[in-house]
Amino acid sequence: MVGLSMLVMPACERDHSAETADRVKTELRHAWNNYERYAWGHDALKPLSKTPHDWYGQSLLMTPVDALDTLILMKLDAEANKARALITSELSFDRDIYVKNFEITIRLLGGLLSGYQVTGDKRLLELAEDLGNRLLPAFNSPTGLPYVYVNLRTGQVRDPLSNPAETGTLLLEFGTLSKLTGKPVFYDKAKRALVETYKRRSAIGLVGSSINVETGAWIDPDSHISGGIDSYYEYLWKCWLLFGDKECLEMWNGSIPAIQKYLTDEVRGELWYGHADMNTGKRGDTTYGALDAFFPALLALSGDLPRARRLQDSGFKMWQLHGIEPEVIDYKTNPPTTFTITRVIRPISEWAKPSLTIS
Repeated sequence: MVGLSMLVMPACERDHSAETADRVKTELRHAWNNYERYAWGHDALKPLSKTPHDWYGQSLLMTPVDALDTLILMKLDAEANKARALITSELSFDRDIYVKNFEITIRLLGGLLSGYQVTGDKRLLELAEDLGNRLLPAFNSPTGLPYVYVNLRTGQVRDPLSNPAETGTLLLEFGTLSKLTGKPVFYDKAKRALVETYKRRSAIGLVGSSINVETGAWIDPDSHISGGIDSYYEYLWKCWLLFGDKECLEMWNGSIPAIQKYLTDEVRGELWYGHADMNTGKRGDTTYGALDAFFPALLALSGDLPRARRLQDSGFKMWQLHGIEPEVIDYKTNPPTTFTITRVIRPISEWAKPSLTIS
């Protein structure tokens, strides 16, 4: 199909695509080279000060693990080989540090698994399994919902106040680990957390922004598709696609009608998704932003192309307001309400490697 589309694509579009691909590869190489130069062996590069940053005070090689599959797909073989050598020789999870279960799962566990799948290097799978075992104690709450933090060495946990994204965005990685190791415990723990999150939706079908994993009680009834909830919905659909788990499909089908009924908002003929009270459906904030912008793709992936097109148009208008993507806008009044430098859209060549900490 790709070959056929290239045959019918106008020459100008083919040339533009090739130019864009070359630019992306160049910018990736620029980012990686600067990581090597200024932060090699550390989690991340702070691009303005050109200094390294480790998320938890000790390096877990976040950038090399997260970038490995991308380097391979971009055919940057020398860079990929160097990254893999660093990971397999230096990375250890035997650390007396508390880490955020959600972030470590999506970045390190996911990165190691994808790295193994594209290289076949069993050392990466061994690291992934070791990490998975060290994260399992996070699920030892009375509800099966994971604690926010877990100590990689001791298995001690802390922080029971979580959110649907952090309790429900784990099954793709833990499920893949189960499939590759033949050990169902990883799938079962993450699946239960997803189901327990879904079971606590309100009578009208919405989830809130904050939940206590020990009691299962909602702390904040604000419902939306933005950060703190966003990837919970994403994983419902993708776990059905990846694993063929019909219960995930049923949970998606049990969630999307409430999203469309209570969170969609029509303003000036534009489609947006705002906030609502999870119990009453009453409209809350009329805000939409960078972390909501995944939803058009999820709508398209699930087959709702009309809404996907309209919401993407709205997101594009948000981006074009000032030529830069804002963190959040009030879509009723349009002016951006918050700017955060880590969320702006600009050429990678200007910032080397993004980091959660900028100084």
